[in-house]
Amino acid sequence: GCFMFVGTIEGWIHVFEHVEQDGAAALRFKFKLQFGKGAVTCITFVPARPAEERPPCLLVCAQKPDSNVAILDCVYGPPSGMLTSLQVRHRVPVQITTTPVQCCFSPSGGGHLISGSEQKSAVVCCISKKSSLQVFALKGHTKTVVAVAVNQADTMLASADIGGKLVIWRRRQEGSARMSVVPEVNLESLSPER
Repeated sequence: GCFMFVGTIEGWIHVFEHVEQDGAAALRFKFKLQFGKGAVTCITFVPARPAEERPPCLLVCAQKPDSNVAILDCVYGPPSGMLTSLQVRHRVPVQITTTPVQCCFSPSGGGHLISGSEQKSAVVCCISKKSSLQVFALKGHTKTVVAVAVNQADTMLASADIGGKLVIWRRRQEGSARMSVVPEVNLESLSPER
């Protein structure tokens, strides 16, 4: 089935299922999970990758007092394909107190969680069950990093801070999580295509 995940400021995750009802699309409430006490600021779905023993999971950012990004495994069935619960696999400590930050997923090298943080860096953590939890920071900002995104080819990462600075990172080698900064681009000199 198709599912939708909604986070609340009280730390709950609500799960809804897309259903056809009387010929029209509808959302049906399935269950909720008390994830923590801090506001949920971002939920990213990560599809399964059986070859790497990675089940489908969610990456969830939570503000203080939890102040972390969690990896929640999606548990299915029976019946087959029916999401029945979410289980916390690991919580990665990331400083998130008052600013809503985003996280994203990079499939490179078994998969990586990438999150903004109030520590003026983007935080990267391998989520493969085969590897030990390795967390490192990409430093290049002077303010809280609130947004992160990878390109479709998964060769570049963009991180943005609350001061408006955008840093573009390029993957050093195929399958690696290590990134290096692309020379700065003056965004004010760019103009949109007409």
